[in-house]
Amino acid sequence: MSKIVFAGHSIVKGTDYGGVTRTDTFAYKIGTAAGYASADIYIKGVSGDTSAGLLARLQADVIGLAPDVCVIMIGANDWSTGVSVATFTANLRLIASKVIGAGIKLVLMTDNMNRGSVAEFVSLGTYEDAIRKVSVEYNCPLVDIFSRMCFKALCNDYTQYYAGTTDKIHFSIAGHTWAAQVSSETSPKDAFVKVTSTPPVVVTEPTAQDVQDLSVAISDYLINGQLTSDLSVIEQIRSRFP
Repeated sequence: MSKIVFAGHSIVKGTDYGGVTRTDTFAYKIGTAAGYASADIYIKGVSGDTSAGLLARLQADVIGLAPDVCVIMIGANDWSTGVSVATFTANLRLIASKVIGAGIKLVLMTDNMNRGSVAEFVSLGTYEDAIRKVSVEYNCPLVDIFSRMCFKALCNDYTQYYAGTTDKIHFSIAGHTWAAQVSSETSPKDAFVKVTSTPPVVVTEPTAQDVQDLSVAISDYLINGQLTSDLSVIEQIRSRFP
């Protein structure tokens, strides 16, 4: 059975705020939209978790489950607890290398925007930049929630902006629905499923002997008045070619 794991902090967990249930979360909505059965959608969000915490439980909560796909949103608590961008980036790189090294497809998501001061907005943005950078380095799909929410704020779309959160950063039911919609609209097709590539067809080149035999057979066919027997020889030799 195909499985998908969503790992990260309380925004991923979803159910600690605003009366959100498991089936309301963006993780569940993304999973079902991608065709996963409910039992095969694992939501491993831990409130207050950082990149170091996720790294420590990565084997148990992600790799040990042997999913096809792992979606990670982490970073907001690294920012709020003063973990340096350099340390966060190093941890995220290690997480990415372990997940991909285990044969699991990785998808990264940026955090939701924190509704606070301009200084807070700018400083959290540096962690989101690190997530984007790692997604490029490891060639994995990225769902840029942070940028989309920032765009709403810039466009003064405050009705949906405030309706989407229960506090400064955690999604409401409407926010989870919006995040799932963003994932669908901005992600490559099949971003949340593991696509097995078809092995290339190996075409063998004709040997020098094959080419020589065919040349002789064609000459005989032309010289001998295009006999049916000579044509049969040509067809037999031609069958040796790819």
